[in-house]
Amino acid sequence: MFLEYAPEGSLLDLMNKYGGKIPERDVNCYTQMILEGLLDVHEKGFIHSDLKPSNILVFTPQHGTYLPILKIADFGLAKQQGAKDTRSRFRGTKYYMSPESIVGEVSGALDIWSLGCIVVEMITRRLPWDTHDQDDLRDKLLRGESPNIPEDMSKLGKSFLRECFTIDPNKR
Repeated sequence: MFLEYAPEGSLLDLMNKYGGKIPERDVNCYTQMILEGLLDVHEKGFIHSDLKPSNILVFTPQHGTYLPILKIADFGLAKQQGAKDTRSRFRGTKYYMSPESIVGEVSGALDIWSLGCIVVEMITRRLPWDTHDQDDLRDKLLRGESPNIPEDMSKLGKSFLRECFTIDPNKR
């Protein structure tokens, strides 16, 4: 397998270049690019399982566009859709993991939750959770908590995040 060279680095690098919060109009475009990539991955029967800013590569803008192109990378934890994960009790990177990842359930909803966490981070420039303790985060997820939705987002943006953070993965 070959990977394209990403001259602009990762989404994490791009967020650092903005130097602060990314304007919501740009976040909307980036989110659409990530969703298109996830749709392609999910249609092929796979789940990424570790979606986070450092696993999204940034490419130079195409002619006629001002925003860079984003592409999903690092499929090291990818699983086939519907598979049960027996490896461990956690799937992915703690700040971006979904409630069902704790019990090893693997579906496309897992990636959608992670995308919501990424959107929160792009908008606020902070990690989606205020804890660094994995056990505390697990407990929050098991209690049905989700990352806070930024108050200064548009109504549509808040609605999108509420959908991403629906606890029941079958409704996400």
